This record gives sequence, structure tokens and C-alpha cells, in this order.
Amino acid sequence: METGKHSPKNNIVPFSNNGESEVVSLPNIVVSTNESRRRIEELQTFVEDVMVKGVDYGLVDGFSKPTLLKPGAEKLCDVFGFSKVAEVINRIEQWETGIFAYEVKMTLIRKDNGLVESEGLGSCNSKESSF
Repeated sequence: METGKHSPKNNIVPFSNNGESEVVSLPNIVVSTNESRRRIEELQTFVEDVMVKGVDYGLVDGFSKPTLLKPGAEKLCDVFGFSKVAEVINRIEQWETGIFAYEVKMTLIRKDNGLVESEGLGSCNSKESSF
């Protein structure tokens, strides 16, 4: 591969650190519009053919939009090749007064190479109007 040129063959874009002579190759994560459409269509087909309304996704009391439920999230992780790790970051459990609050970090790890693909934080508490 020539320095400074994109090689579509291996989808790697050269990266130069502050103009130094050493070139490090980073993956090109940008996809074409056609590829994006194809992926969205595949996902929509998967949802229509495999996901079950009321089991994998559906309405949750207090919310007007459909929500991805745990079984559906697990199916998506399996089909996209992710393992998942849930970690409770903060927990308040006051049983006497009925006050509960949780903050959870979810990490998605690629099964093919063990790298962290994404992390997210979520929280809820018993004082929210939906509860």
C-alpha cells in the first residue's frame, strides 16, 4: 500500500501522527450510502422475521414509543456477534421507604476479537413517574 492513499482492497486509511514519517493504519469505518441502506434493510428484515412484538420489543407503561426489551436486545447481540457485561455502578435500596435507584453500565464486547465495541450507562429510580 502506498503511503497517504486509501486502499479499498483492505479498507484501511493511512494516518500520520503530527506529520511524522511513521504511518499508522486505522480502519476506515465510513460506509457508502448504499451499504448503509443495505444494512438497515437487513436489520428491518431481521426485526420482521425474527423479533416478536410483546416479547422482544413493545410498549412499556408510561411511554408512547416502542421499547427494545431484554430478550430482543440479547437476540441482536447474538446476531451481531457481541457478548455483554452488565455492571451495577450505583445502587440505592431503601426497603423501609420504598426508594430504589440503580445506575448500570453495559459493555458490548466483540466475540471475534475481544475488543470493547461500546459502553452505555442507564439509570432508573422508584420516584420516576412511570413507576
